[in-house]
Amino acid sequence: MAQGIRADAVITSSDRAAFGVIAALHRVGLYVPEDVKLISFDNSPYSTMASPAVTALDRKPQLLAETACRSLLDQMAGKPVQMETMIPVSLIRRDSTR
Repeated sequence: MAQGIRADAVITSSDRAAFGVIAALHRVGLYVPEDVKLISFDNSPYSTMASPAVTALDRKPQLLAETACRSLLDQMAGKPVQMETMIPVSLIRRDSTR
């Protein structure tokens, strides 16, 4: 944005990064969601603590861990395991994209 490039949305890899984006945008006179929409790829409890609350993709980390552990235990027991498993994500809509 400092180079004159204008974005209408930002997707961050974590809620911590989203907080940094909110602060950086404020420093240059831009606001979420009025000027720039914001989505985090995290959905930690912190996403609701920001102002505005951050829209997030919920990666379901507990389900991911359970699936990985089950696969590892099956492999250790000599059972066949799937090489790929899809873990669904959910979009949790909050104020940062309204």
